[in-house]
Amino acid sequence: MCAAGDTEIVSSLNVRENKVMCDVTKAPPPLMAASPHTIFEGPNWSGKAEELLFANFDCNVYGPDPGGQFLRGVRGAMRDLGGRRQQALAP
Repeated sequence: MCAAGDTEIVSSLNVRENKVMCDVTKAPPPLMAASPHTIFEGPNWSGKAEELLFANFDCNVYGPDPGGQFLRGVRGAMRDLGGRRQQALAP
């Protein structure tokens, strides 16, 4: 779970071009609580962004993302915070 000091890592992912928007909650939802070291990834509810969920924060990467630089940045930050494996979000 992201602690108070980790919010700087997460907030640094929010970029001016509105390509990446991240939120931190007080506690992880049940799916993330049950798999604390898993990064979940898949399309968001609108289909307009790729959503990445880990612990108690989630990020949406809005396209296009040429070369996947924004997705790589979010995945890297999630790994820095303890994410060890990835899993696709169920549709």
